[in-house]
Amino acid sequence: MSATINKHQPSEKGKEVIALLFPLTHKEREESIQKYWKQYPVEGEAVLDGFHFLIQELIEERGVNDSKNKIDLPEKFVFSLIKEMEEKKIFFSYENSETFLSIPIEYQPPIFADPGKIKKIHSQVLINNKKQKSIFDLPENLDDTVTLKCKEICQTAKSSFDQVRDALSVMRQTQQILKDYNNVGLDVDMKDIKDARDLLIKEKKNYKNHSRKIAEGWLYISEVFQAYFKDILILQIYPTYLSKLLASRESNYPVERYLLKIAQSDFNFSVPEFKPTELQLQHGKTRVSLANEYRALIQITIDRLECRYRKRKLMAQLKEKGSESKVIKSLVKISEIDPIDIRTHILIAKLFGKYSLITRNHQNRTIMKEQALKYCEKAFSRIDEYLDIQDIQNTRQRDQQRAGFVKTISSIRIPLIKNR
Repeated sequence: MSATINKHQPSEKGKEVIALLFPLTHKEREESIQKYWKQYPVEGEAVLDGFHFLIQELIEERGVNDSKNKIDLPEKFVFSLIKEMEEKKIFFSYENSETFLSIPIEYQPPIFADPGKIKKIHSQVLINNKKQKSIFDLPENLDDTVTLKCKEICQTAKSSFDQVRDALSVMRQTQQILKDYNNVGLDVDMKDIKDARDLLIKEKKNYKNHSRKIAEGWLYISEVFQAYFKDILILQIYPTYLSKLLASRESNYPVERYLLKIAQSDFNFSVPEFKPTELQLQHGKTRVSLANEYRALIQITIDRLECRYRKRKLMAQLKEKGSESKVIKSLVKISEIDPIDIRTHILIAKLFGKYSLITRNHQNRTIMKEQALKYCEKAFSRIDEYLDIQDIQNTRQRDQQRAGFVKTISSIRIPLIKNR
């Protein structure tokens, strides 16, 4: 059977695992990847990169010789791999884990020593995930009841988001009045101050009430997405809802333009027909290929928004004095998924830079500085791409934004270079 598997760009840790496996025999590779998993249980993504490498190598071997090697890993290990795949949504450019695993399972002769065992483990992981995650007792397949409830929740979210934006606007205006009052020499009427304080209290309450409604609806929408992410309707509304959730949480600083543009858009409940034009037919396009391209574009947006969602949670952990090393490790993974978000690179550089200044170990200090400078360079190199997705057309505004990022990155980079 002639088949190939999608090429995959491994994570930084994944590259280390692949480099470890590359010179070994197949049997040694299986032993080595299990040993790495036991030694570094938190590096599940890197182990998945190694697993993809094993499959890819065997398929390529079959293409050039009659290799009899097969993947024969313990059930516990395979279960952990598939579980990690599902939890992190790492499907190696395939639609889901089932589609990815079908390549080695259906290959003839099979890549797995026992394809039936792999199918059984995969099914068990999916069943377990559904039991653990299900709060709303969703049906096996998307039905009209679920769709209708999604529409109702989305309509509430749209209305609440509009209220949130209005409340934030009034809150900032009243805060400016109170700020002016505190500045010496400014003549502000005391009645204006009282009115501003009363209005601020009222709008804060309004803001919290409506942002809470969006958060409550998110519980249902996120579970529906987990259950029916193959459905294009659900795929369409999910990023719009997530963007409204993220934008509604930002009360202290202006919302990122990229995020705000998505959040201000309406929910799309119309599924395209994917009917190819004459020109598209001439280029070999079909309904299926057009649908896949459409899904891929939406998935890029979802990945970016989910990275911002995860990053916000990590910032909350830092604020609560959580483990900075774990936060950095998570941020590095986020930066690999969404390399255009230079704010993530800047944050990583800042944290590495902070560590380099306080650690007493010379070797660790050198490593931390190198990492900080590395992420400064990554941020520098992606400034224009980041500004592109912000859709800043005005040249002056774009130059101001670029200058601001250069200044921020330089404030991290220059002290590190001076202290070398």
